[in-house]
Amino acid sequence: MFTRRRFSAATAAAAGLLSQAGSGTAAGTGFARIRVDADLRVLDPAFQIGGTEEMIKNAVLVTLTRFTAGPGIAWEPYAAEEIAPIDERTIRFTLRPGLVWSDGFGPLTADDVKFSFERIADAANLSPWGYVWEFLDRVEVVDDRSGVIHLTQPFAPIWFTALPWYGGHIVCRTAVTAAGGKFETAFPAQCGPYRMTAWDPTISVTLERNPDWPGEAAPFDRLELIIIQDDKAAELAYEAEDLDYTRISVDSISHYRATLPAGTALTEWPSTSYRWIGMNVDHPHLQDIRVRQAIQWALDVDAILIAAFGGVASRSAGIVPPGEIGERTTNRVDRRDLDKARALLAEAGLADGFTTTFTCLDDVISTTIAQAVQALLAEVGITLEVRGFEAGMYWTLGLEEEGEAWRDLELTLMGYAGGADPSESTVWFTPDQVGVWNWERWNSPEFGELHAAGLVETDPEKRHAIYVRMQDLMEESGAYVFLTFGLNAAIHRADHETIPLIDGFQSLPRYHPLVT
Repeated sequence: MFTRRRFSAATAAAAGLLSQAGSGTAAGTGFARIRVDADLRVLDPAFQIGGTEEMIKNAVLVTLTRFTAGPGIAWEPYAAEEIAPIDERTIRFTLRPGLVWSDGFGPLTADDVKFSFERIADAANLSPWGYVWEFLDRVEVVDDRSGVIHLTQPFAPIWFTALPWYGGHIVCRTAVTAAGGKFETAFPAQCGPYRMTAWDPTISVTLERNPDWPGEAAPFDRLELIIIQDDKAAELAYEAEDLDYTRISVDSISHYRATLPAGTALTEWPSTSYRWIGMNVDHPHLQDIRVRQAIQWALDVDAILIAAFGGVASRSAGIVPPGEIGERTTNRVDRRDLDKARALLAEAGLADGFTTTFTCLDDVISTTIAQAVQALLAEVGITLEVRGFEAGMYWTLGLEEEGEAWRDLELTLMGYAGGADPSESTVWFTPDQVGVWNWERWNSPEFGELHAAGLVETDPEKRHAIYVRMQDLMEESGAYVFLTFGLNAAIHRADHETIPLIDGFQSLPRYHPLVT
């Protein structure tokens, strides 16, 4: 469980580690220090897990397209000089000239694009990102710089899920093959505005400007990505001038709106990341839907959000972000009803209550939510034992390939980054994600069928109805309590401009000093 002592120790450790990276602001020194909230696990685009890896890959690898800077959701060509659909199942692309791999691996080619996309799509590789290339037939190589992407059927989200994002990063066929077919924490070859040159586990990752990059030069000679899991520790590190940029916790937004440190800017932007409380339907304590529904009715989501976020975050009605096709506006369990909760427990033979566990990260926000849930459930006789884990361990718990820990999960506090298409949010709850990212282990054939239908449906109204129904099914299962999308915010040097992406993370190649 989180304690004040643990917070103090984490803060002191962070300050000590940061001092190794230098002190003072980075303005005019050619480097910047940007906080990331988790250490590296897997950098390989086909097998990556976390957001830190995605930030790094945006800097040291390329995608055919990328999300544009600024408000709204749109894309632009990036590694592709030209890219356009021929028809609903065919996309033609031509690579920009001058893209060169590091370490003597030569130019980036259309064959590298073919290798990158097809290895993710290959079911034998068990890539967690295979869904973005689910309908890939093949990539046809026309010549070194040109190719054609062939799909087996129309795929509505391809321009917002596959090409510019996690599954769209291009790797070097020759280098990855020489490395044994996959890699973990060291890139066999890089091609981007920056190069990753060092990793000090649990402390920092170093990126340096790539002298061979043919496009606009990276804004800084060097970036130090400082690893601090806890938002509060990161905020203190920033105020001690040991960081130039950090995302802040939602409950700190009001404070920084009122009082900013000297020379600091506050940037806020909408969040597509969604939080929820999930229940493992396979666990003996939670197999009865009446027990799960009792928990839903016993919780007061608004009270939880006030405790954790100070009233800044509003309640969500699903997992599709506001403004997107499929946004759900009301919850079926729309208020707290203790009588209904107690009646459901009595019907399930648990009138005297029972004991269950609540698993979460050990940061301040997560543990505050856990404590609020613990107090609320106690009112209907449910005793909650809170289990907090650091991020590296936590994100392995529900993965069957990582061991047997998934069997012990009961209630979990979860949060995923949403995307520019509703399918990016719903994909994790399909039947084939049980044992992977569907930690509730909820297996709904109808949900799976609707997800598949939403991928190929091009009529906006029909797509909207599909995704609303999917979220209805989630809540009706009793396995989900939707919490919030929150709000993204960061503090940074006032003479730096931040370019956040839709997943909330910073676009490192576009984080730059302002010209004065």
